[in-house]
Amino acid sequence: MPRGWVWDDTRTFLAVARHGTLSVAAAELHLGIATLSRRIERLEQALKLPLFVRQQSGYQLTEEGLG
Repeated sequence: MPRGWVWDDTRTFLAVARHGTLSVAAAELHLGIATLSRRIERLEQALKLPLFVRQQSGYQLTEEGLG
Protein backbone atom coordinates (compact mmCIF):
# COMPACT_ATOMS: atom_id res chain seq x y z
CA MET A 1 0.00 0.00 0.00
CA PRO A 2 1.48 3.39 -0.97
CA ARG A 3 2.49 5.76 1.79
CA GLY A 4 -0.27 8.30 2.48
CA TRP A 5 -3.03 5.92 1.39
CA VAL A 6 -6.17 6.07 3.55
CA TRP A 7 -8.96 3.53 3.08
CA ASP A 8 -11.65 6.24 3.14
CA ASP A 9 -9.95 7.67 0.04
CA THR A 10 -10.78 4.43 -1.78
CA ARG A 11 -14.47 4.79 -0.94
CA THR A 12 -14.31 8.38 -2.14
CA PHE A 13 -12.59 7.37 -5.38
CA LEU A 14 -15.23 4.71 -6.09
CA ALA A 15 -18.14 7.08 -5.40
CA VAL A 16 -16.73 9.85 -7.62
CA ALA A 17 -15.92 7.33 -10.37
CA ARG A 18 -19.45 5.89 -10.16
CA HIS A 19 -21.29 9.23 -10.18
CA GLY A 20 -18.89 11.49 -12.07
CA THR A 21 -19.51 14.48 -9.81
CA LEU A 22 -18.36 15.46 -6.36
CA SER A 23 -21.81 16.70 -5.34
CA VAL A 24 -23.59 13.38 -5.91
CA ALA A 25 -20.70 11.40 -4.40
CA ALA A 26 -20.68 13.73 -1.38
CA ALA A 27 -24.41 13.20 -0.85
CA GLU A 28 -23.96 9.42 -1.04
CA LEU A 29 -21.10 9.45 1.47
CA HIS A 30 -22.68 12.15 3.70
CA LEU A 31 -19.55 14.31 3.39
CA GLY A 32 -18.77 17.79 2.12
CA ILE A 33 -17.57 18.46 -1.40
CA ALA A 34 -14.34 20.00 -0.08
CA THR A 35 -13.62 16.83 1.90
CA LEU A 36 -14.05 14.68 -1.19
CA SER A 37 -11.84 16.98 -3.23
CA ARG A 38 -9.08 16.76 -0.60
CA ARG A 39 -9.38 12.97 -0.44
CA ILE A 40 -9.08 12.61 -4.22
CA GLU A 41 -6.04 14.90 -4.24
CA ARG A 42 -4.45 12.94 -1.38
CA LEU A 43 -5.03 9.64 -3.17
CA GLU A 44 -3.56 10.96 -6.42
CA GLN A 45 -0.51 12.20 -4.52
CA ALA A 46 -0.08 8.88 -2.70
CA LEU A 47 -0.29 6.95 -5.97
CA LYS A 48 1.63 9.59 -7.93
CA LEU A 49 -1.00 9.27 -10.68
CA PRO A 50 -3.79 11.48 -12.01
CA LEU A 51 -6.99 9.50 -11.51
CA PHE A 52 -9.49 12.00 -12.90
CA VAL A 53 -9.73 14.71 -15.52
CA ARG A 54 -11.60 17.58 -13.93
CA GLN A 55 -14.11 19.25 -16.24
CA GLN A 56 -16.96 21.68 -15.69
CA SER A 57 -19.37 18.84 -16.36
CA GLY A 58 -17.75 16.60 -13.74
CA TYR A 59 -14.95 14.14 -13.16
CA GLN A 60 -13.88 11.66 -15.82
CA LEU A 61 -11.51 8.78 -15.11
CA THR A 62 -8.07 8.88 -16.72
CA GLU A 63 -6.45 5.74 -18.17
CA GLU A 64 -4.63 5.39 -14.85
CA GLY A 65 -7.91 5.74 -12.98
CA LEU A 66 -9.46 3.02 -15.10
CA GLY A 67 -6.49 0.69 -14.50
